[in-house]
Amino acid sequence: MRAVSSGGLRLAEALAALSMATDLARGQPAEQALRACLVATALAELTGLRGDQASRVYYATLLRFIGCTATSHDYAVSFGGDDVAVRAAGDLIDPTDPRSTLNFVFGLGRGLPALRRGAVVVGALRSGPKVAAAAV
Repeated sequence: MRAVSSGGLRLAEALAALSMATDLARGQPAEQALRACLVATALAELTGLRGDQASRVYYATLLRFIGCTATSHDYAVSFGGDDVAVRAAGDLIDPTDPRSTLNFVFGLGRGLPALRRGAVVVGALRSGPKVAAAAV
């Protein structure tokens, strides 16, 4: 990898720190992005990528979810207040299994009073596609 630096702090170090913060904010295990980066760079090496191409794979993998927490407030409002739990549960949805999506939706708002939980589920059904589209 080509070391990109700005006054002592390497770009890779800054992005690694940001990726770890993003992992935690998304409800992912700590260092998930770093593990993905190791896998991606190993695959890049196996496929013969070198130099700038390998460097792009490295940085793109670290950057892939940075900024995904920009919709945290929308998630919290739409899905019952715990955006981290919602993101973590949402990552487990199997798009090929409609029951998986229904389990996710009807699991929203656990622990809230019944009327508030019902409002969260209805709100998620109404605004979920909008929030999901904004997150992409």
